[in-house]
Amino acid sequence: MAQTKKKKSKSSSYSADTIALQIVGGALLTGVGVLLALAILLGLQGDIFKAVRSFGYGLCGVLAFALPVFPIWGGILLLISSQRKANVRPFLLALLIFLLLATAMELLTSTGSRQQPSSLPDYFMSVTPYSTGYGDYLIRGWTWSQSNHAGGGAFGMLLGWPLWSVMGSTLGAVLCILGAVITLCFLIRLDPKAILLRVQGFRQAQQKKQAEKQQARQQQQVTWDQLKAQQDAAVRQQNAAQPGVWQQFAASDKVPPVQQQPAPRTKYGFQPT
Repeated sequence: MAQTKKKKSKSSSYSADTIALQIVGGALLTGVGVLLALAILLGLQGDIFKAVRSFGYGLCGVLAFALPVFPIWGGILLLISSQRKANVRPFLLALLIFLLLATAMELLTSTGSRQQPSSLPDYFMSVTPYSTGYGDYLIRGWTWSQSNHAGGGAFGMLLGWPLWSVMGSTLGAVLCILGAVITLCFLIRLDPKAILLRVQGFRQAQQKKQAEKQQARQQQQVTWDQLKAQQDAAVRQQNAAQPGVWQQFAASDKVPPVQQQPAPRTKYGFQPT
């Protein structure tokens, strides 16, 4: 009974109109993503594709090649949500990474003369000093990236202008890159504590191997020293025994026998005379 009630409550939460809107919205978003991919990635010609391509570069500048991913991804999530609950956490984290990277590109892109290069916000301020409002900078970022296919576009200027006005271009870009790296760790569910434990375990394993190798070398050296000491003792005993034999033969006026080598055999088996 409880399971049937849960099923009924889930099915009642999605009305026919809501499901229809989610399906239509998902299909439209997917179609927009495919259109962006055809215009930006494949570079198809035509008025529609040129307008879409100009829109993509104005929106996010040099990162326009990654723009089609998000409409397609969002459309698929909408289609899935018409049947069951979709997991939007990876989508939102990826979108945040994209925003931070676009902001970093907006702040790191330099323009102006080679003798005095400046960031895009500084350049916009020098060219149009009266454009000090947030909306003016968004429009400038849009038009400049649209014509030059560089920078972060209006999407990068969303956070670029506040960060530039507070901490400057370099520090703001570094903060955006650091934030993108941290967000990526959350996206791939990377656990820093587990990484540290793995690194410590790897170091301990390496230290253990080195200690074992050092112990094996020491044991081998001890074995070699023992063998050398035994050989030296045997040589000393042999040298100590040889003078006594010669003294015995010297007392009896005899020469110790010399072991003669057998004569070599000839081709026919006869020994030479």
